[in-house]
Amino acid sequence: MPLIKKLNAEILRKIAKNYKKTHHGKEHSSAYQLAEQLWQQAQSDTLTEKQCATILRERLEDLNSACGNSLGNAIRTTLDNFYGRKSRSLTILCIPLIGGEYYPDIERYKLHESYLNQDFDPLFASFDDHFTDEHPIFEHKNHRTIIRQEILRQVENNGINHNFFKNAERILRSDLNFMQLILTNPQTFAQLYAPEIQGMDQRQLVNLYVGIKKGIISPWANDISHSLKAVKYVLMAKVESNGIAPDVKAKEISAVIDDKRNSFSPFSTNARKHIDSLENRDELKRTLRKSSEPPKLVFQATLQEQQTTIKQMAYPVDCEM
Repeated sequence: MPLIKKLNAEILRKIAKNYKKTHHGKEHSSAYQLAEQLWQQAQSDTLTEKQCATILRERLEDLNSACGNSLGNAIRTTLDNFYGRKSRSLTILCIPLIGGEYYPDIERYKLHESYLNQDFDPLFASFDDHFTDEHPIFEHKNHRTIIRQEILRQVENNGINHNFFKNAERILRSDLNFMQLILTNPQTFAQLYAPEIQGMDQRQLVNLYVGIKKGIISPWANDISHSLKAVKYVLMAKVESNGIAPDVKAKEISAVIDDKRNSFSPFSTNARKHIDSLENRDELKRTLRKSSEPPKLVFQATLQEQQTTIKQMAYPVDCEM
């Protein structure tokens, strides 16, 4: 997911302030003067995201040369963390040393700006328009990649209304790299396939998972597989952010994590691999270690304890996609 969800004037001021602080005594250098210009431009908190993105890109153009510098690197990192890094795969034609260190990045950011915060319908239309023969193939490919990235950025940050879901999924599925990112990232998958269950607490999510698994609650997100995965990933995201809720047992969450759609698969689930890959979360990983008790037995115990609540959930849950 993008590391920066909202680009604003405060972020621009921070870039300028950090550069000036670490380059005290070099006030006459061109980079320092550009940092000062960035500071002045960022004084208004009414700047829109697009205005902030344009200001940063223009300052990067001013800094572009054969060799990079720390201010340019900070701007590039900020914009990559805002837009997402998938667009680094674009085909940008440039001549080394002549185009400059940041030339490919500047061209990417110009494309990003042209689609930034557009509504979904114009994004879908633009994507389909870029299958014509009016421009070189790589230009169409670049535009399609940027549009996918913008759709994904908006979905990750805000979810998506079910009216736009089918077109968004169609476009994202047209690139295997984007689908791999979605399928292996809990928060991204949940935002795309099940934004309606984001407000559920951990107890409700475990009950929902067991209810779908046992056939008490009908699946919604295309099929049982997508429904279970969506619930699993929303639950994992909440546990990662807040720890395990007092009214949920650790073994229940572990059972959800390790439950396999294909019971004959010898491999660990993507959810388990994700938990095991978390950095600086040793206590959480110990708490959620794989249980010797099969998920099926854990779910049966949950069903016995929560049967009334699960049955009550069977009809209110309506997440039409």
